[in-house]
Amino acid sequence: MSDTARAPGSDRENLANTTVEVNRRMVAENPNNQQALTELLASLVSFGDVMSFVDPSKAEEHYLEALDIARQLVATNPGSPEELHDLAVSLDRVGDVLLPADLTAARKHHLEALDIRRELSAKYPENQQALRDLTVSLDKMGDALLPVDPAAAHEHYLESLGIALSLAEANPDNQLAAHDLAVSLDKVGDILLPDDPTSAKNTISKHWTSHGS
Repeated sequence: MSDTARAPGSDRENLANTTVEVNRRMVAENPNNQQALTELLASLVSFGDVMSFVDPSKAEEHYLEALDIARQLVATNPGSPEELHDLAVSLDRVGDVLLPADLTAARKHHLEALDIRRELSAKYPENQQALRDLTVSLDKMGDALLPVDPAAAHEHYLESLGIALSLAEANPDNQLAAHDLAVSLDKVGDILLPDDPTSAKNTISKHWTSHGS
């Protein structure tokens, strides 16, 4: 992303803000319209993503508003995989923007997202997107735990690695699956490498072998 795209007042920021305002008007006119609420939620997350580069506090405001809407939609449609997915995304966005200033709050949000994604992957075990989403939450929870509990972070990274290996093996030509696997391998290696390079190598090799057999 270029500096221009990240600059306050850029075309990208203005477009994202305009989309939010249009969707706000749609919700104001149709406050119980689920589609209008979903579109507002998505635009708030997108605007937060843009602002996270230049104004994290404003990004947090938009993510929190998106989170409120996501909770409202889940309350209206409990058990809906789409609504639960959007709730997990909103929780993770809030957790991301809270790091590293508020580790406790970040962990709380990431843990709730992780619980949702465990639920979805258990309910839809053949759904590869649900499994990929689970690896994302495991990695984010690991990142939030790393400064205070490296051992717990390591456990989350290893679980993510196991899933990433399975997805990469099931989709050998999928670049996203390969990228996710590389990220998981790096996280496991990074946490072990400073103190025990041999253990890092052996752990990665063991998990690769166990999923390749």
